[in-house]
Amino acid sequence: MYWDERFRNEGRIWGSTPSATAVYAENIFRAREVRSILVPGAGYGRNSEFFSQKGYAVTGIEISGEALRLTPDATSVKYLLGSVLEEPLESSRYDAVYCFNVLHLFLCPYQ
Repeated sequence: MYWDERFRNEGRIWGSTPSATAVYAENIFRAREVRSILVPGAGYGRNSEFFSQKGYAVTGIEISGEALRLTPDATSVKYLLGSVLEEPLESSRYDAVYCFNVLHLFLCPYQ
């Protein structure tokens, strides 16, 4: 799979600091009293870990096992291996969803 190979070869591709949009979103989440966040395409956790360190309950979903291998050993983030399109989330509720650089990957295969 593309993502497994990429993370295996390049490691933490985007570094360890959270994206600027995660910092921006955290201000919005705090103002709206968000407690739980779903992070589709969590990668190796740079944004998920940021939200967790700020006190949020975070669930990250990632399709790449290699990316999840790069997540911190000591973490309170709940990481799930699988596709966000196939993961059974109907029994879970989140106050917010944080999606970074992922939505363009959900192209419709039926064109």
